[in-house]
Amino acid sequence: MGQPDRFADLVDYLVYKPEGATAAQLAQHLGIARESVYRLLNKAPQRGTVIEKDGSIYRLSNPDRGQRRQQVLLSSSEIRLLTQALAPHMSRSPSLRKVLDKLKAAQDEAVQRHFHARSFLYVAHQDDWEDGLLDH
Repeated sequence: MGQPDRFADLVDYLVYKPEGATAAQLAQHLGIARESVYRLLNKAPQRGTVIEKDGSIYRLSNPDRGQRRQQVLLSSSEIRLLTQALAPHMSRSPSLRKVLDKLKAAQDEAVQRHFHARSFLYVAHQDDWEDGLLDH
């Protein structure tokens, strides 16, 4: 059995901790010595990953840090469509829930109430049926 890719584990951890982590926190999370964490951090440029150091904190580089982001406002119908489409995937993806929570927080209060999936039942009208459907 091959060795687990600790560098990938380190990057994954930093993705979910945008505020960063100390070498000790990284070592504890990865279950390795702090010296091994420093070796992994030194591999970052070779692997095409930029990890910034701010004091004792290491974090993934974010080119948008410090820049103002444009707020995207959605209509209530757009929100209903989005949440309805994503509802089946919510239980399997905590990241998806976080994205929707961020979108919800950016919306006006009147629109935020539409951020929960509503179940619906669609019954086709007889005019919508294909010709010959009931002949069999």
